[in-house]
Amino acid sequence: MNKSILLVDDDQDFEALVVRALQKSNFEGAVVVARNAGDAMGHLLSAGSQPQGGTASTPCVVFLDLSLPTVDGLGLLRFIRADYAIRSLPVVIFSGSTQAEDIRRAYAEGANSYVRKPVIAGELFETVRMLATYWLTLNEPAPHI
Repeated sequence: MNKSILLVDDDQDFEALVVRALQKSNFEGAVVVARNAGDAMGHLLSAGSQPQGGTASTPCVVFLDLSLPTVDGLGLLRFIRADYAIRSLPVVIFSGSTQAEDIRRAYAEGANSYVRKPVIAGELFETVRMLATYWLTLNEPAPHI
């Protein structure tokens, strides 16, 4: 079974910390990184068109930043929720924003969770570990239609 995470964030330092946190928590799946919404859309579209065993696969969960170049995270979230093949894909907003309006809009657009990016490395590692455990181990995904 595919145990991959799609991380959509344009901050390479944050990306490196997330990948390191997953490695330290013995995560054995793939981390696919997209630095903008266009790359993420391309990955999701190619994954959805692959037969079982294809080279691309739909991730188990998307960790999505709100602040992205060109198309923001909410635009990507709307794209995911509008596509019949991937609309049930869990999306966790992983953002530095604590603005109530950002949180409200994320849930209104269909986010499954909203997590503030911790600024302390130890807290980030624990947050990533807990998110990976929940979404990849404990959560029962929607069946593919």
